[in-house]
Amino acid sequence: MKPSSSLPQVTPINRTIRHPTSYVIIALIVVVAVFPLLSVNPTVTISRYWETLVHLLKGNIGAGLFAMGDAYKNAGLIGGLFGTLVIGLICIYCSHILVWSSQHIREKLNMDSDPSFEETVEYCFEYGPKCYRKTSKLAGILVKVFIVITQLGFCCVFFVFVSDSISNVMTEYGYEIPKVCFTLAMYCVMMAVCLIPHIKFLTPISLFGTICIFVGVVVIIVLSCFGLPSFDSRQYFVSPSTWPLFFGTVVYAFEGIALIIPLRAEMRNPHNFGKPLGVFNVGMIIVMILFNLVGFIGYLRYGEQVKGSISFNLEPSVLSQCIQILVALGIAFSYPLQFFIASTVVYEAIVKKFEPCSPRKKLLVSCIVRGALVTLTCIIAIFVPHLGAFISLIGAVSSSTLALVFPVLCHVSLYTCPEDMEPAKSRLLPLFYLLDSIAMVTAALGFATGAYFSIVRLVHAFRQKV
Repeated sequence: MKPSSSLPQVTPINRTIRHPTSYVIIALIVVVAVFPLLSVNPTVTISRYWETLVHLLKGNIGAGLFAMGDAYKNAGLIGGLFGTLVIGLICIYCSHILVWSSQHIREKLNMDSDPSFEETVEYCFEYGPKCYRKTSKLAGILVKVFIVITQLGFCCVFFVFVSDSISNVMTEYGYEIPKVCFTLAMYCVMMAVCLIPHIKFLTPISLFGTICIFVGVVVIIVLSCFGLPSFDSRQYFVSPSTWPLFFGTVVYAFEGIALIIPLRAEMRNPHNFGKPLGVFNVGMIIVMILFNLVGFIGYLRYGEQVKGSISFNLEPSVLSQCIQILVALGIAFSYPLQFFIASTVVYEAIVKKFEPCSPRKKLLVSCIVRGALVTLTCIIAIFVPHLGAFISLIGAVSSSTLALVFPVLCHVSLYTCPEDMEPAKSRLLPLFYLLDSIAMVTAALGFATGAYFSIVRLVHAFRQKV
């Protein structure tokens, strides 16, 4: 017998659009369809401070933010707070040294612009110590592969998140619609939006999505604060066996590593990116505060019952259903930005095989690549049974390698290359080596244990589904 609900009951006779949430859903669908058209401004490709900040926030605030309650469940109140701060600071440090490595390579080779992520890694290996040089091409390829896996993995999670959110809302009103229908509906919208060619053109979409998520986060935190139990009712630290899952989720949440260099490159004043009060530091402070707020309050409020997204834990009501739709919309608008990086990598790799290409042929290849990748992420998302485990797996394997391993290898390479390659100099070199070692050890432990436990959870979820 279905438990009673305070929501309006829907019968076959009155199964028409009469409920407040239904109107919200229709309004948001219209916005999703129309809003991308406002983003086309073909005359401007340079981003200002606030535009870059919006993209940075949008690139790091996604499904991982709402999974922080689940992450805290795998570490405890104090363990989660301390662990998030430590892992966050390590990720921020690695992002800074990646940007520094890119700038150093540009000056060293007299390049007109900063090299991309994969080019930075390849050049650092090529002009680094002898043990690096033989694997320079392989390193560049691996970065591209991991970028594609990571970014498309994010996109798969977005499909799952959005379809789960809308399905939960519709179920509360008696509409038993398969989740795959919502996934396919989002697929149609994303297929159109992802044809937008430049990051700059995505600014209105990112801004709208960021506003949706921020409003959703604030309301979720406020609603979750009602009826908070005492701290003693929750574990301060949990068994070390679940720490790897915590690591994978948190590293996944800091999902913007592949966006760092492209965002800096499109800034009007790139030097403002890495300053003490520059775009990156200001953005990451905001991100860190939000992660810990959602994680701490989410686990404290819902305990072991906290779900892969804290929005799924809200008590059924018109407000909570509207918030779920609002958050789902914000996550949906995260898709184009994350997708942009992966599609660009794949597109450039294909175009190089057919050079020289006419602009018309390049446009055709771009459309085919983007369409194929959107379709691929949709198909994978349909068969993903467990959102939390999938997030942990992507974070442990791909995100940790991109966010921690490759930046450190580039940093070490530029300081240890032979004298004829003009190695970088710094009085803080011992401190850098210490921080680099901590990042590498963290990445190695997280990669091995996080991947293992995430795969175990996914296998278990598949068996339950079957």
